Amino acid sequence: MRTIGEIFRRALDNVLANWPLLLIRVAEGIAILVVVIGALLLALMPLIAAGFGGMAMGEMPASGDLEQLMAGFPILAILGFIAVFSIAILVATIVHSFVQAGVIGCYAAADRRAPDGDPGRRSFQIFTPELWWSEAKRSGWRIFWIFNVLWGLYSVVLLLPLIPIAILLAAGPDTEAVLAIGCLGVALVLMVAFFLAIIVFLWSQMAIVVCVVRDRGIIESIKESVGTTMKALGPILAIVVTYFALSMAVGGALTGFAFGIDAAGVIPGMSFALLPLRVLISLIQSAITTAFGCWLIAALVATILPPRVAAVRR
Repeated sequence: MRTIGEIFRRALDNVLANWPLLLIRVAEGIAILVVVIGALLLALMPLIAAGFGGMAMGEMPASGDLEQLMAGFPILAILGFIAVFSIAILVATIVHSFVQAGVIGCYAAADRRAPDGDPGRRSFQIFTPELWWSEAKRSGWRIFWIFNVLWGLYSVVLLLPLIPIAILLAAGPDTEAVLAIGCLGVALVLMVAFFLAIIVFLWSQMAIVVCVVRDRGIIESIKESVGTTMKALGPILAIVVTYFALSMAVGGALTGFAFGIDAAGVIPGMSFALLPLRVLISLIQSAITTAFGCWLIAALVATILPPRVAAVRR
């Protein structure tokens, strides 16, 4: 098994040598953002049309008419919002699955190609659009279902304690004790949800890497990822801790800088002038987050794949 230092170095060389994959991931993020924003606008359009159509024509609805409108519309609005947003999430998940399959496949091919030792960064250069798309088609749907199985299980686990809490609040006596128990229960579920989300995120990352690198099926990848993690627990923990530490450090620094810009925006005339700087910070934060995510994947690939004999230099 490779040392932690070797894994970190190989992952960095792999990411930098195949830098077009970073651009693909950034383009994926932009595409998903466009899909989600478009879905939100589409879902809210009936509400805007129904609620403000009369106002746009210069006709203010009477108090009784407005109450009647708001009484009859929420069910349709909620159903429409759920339908449109669910489709948007489905499309975003499919796009992310295929992009991840191509990225992992390229990193795995590059890691297999470059021998251990100090082969140089050029040894990792393997990206081509054809290779990426071939790997995306090969494992995209399997990764899609891995995400659905694990995050679906996550949702079910969280719903189990929320159902009795909801029943208690809805059917129980209207007392301060019941309200306090309900609020405490919700707070505990949210706390568990946060830590469980981290576990499921890491589990899903390991499962999709196992799926692509070892060409496993959906359930087989999910099961095998657990055993693989336990066998290489030390390096994987080091990778995960480094990933979260760097993400929080850089994200915190950029967020603090953004707060400073927002504070300066209070000055009359400065808000519009600082808008390009806000956009630039958002783009930098997105690019850095994407780079860290690619490094995480490349490091997990380097952990799973067995070492190769170093090439003899002449």
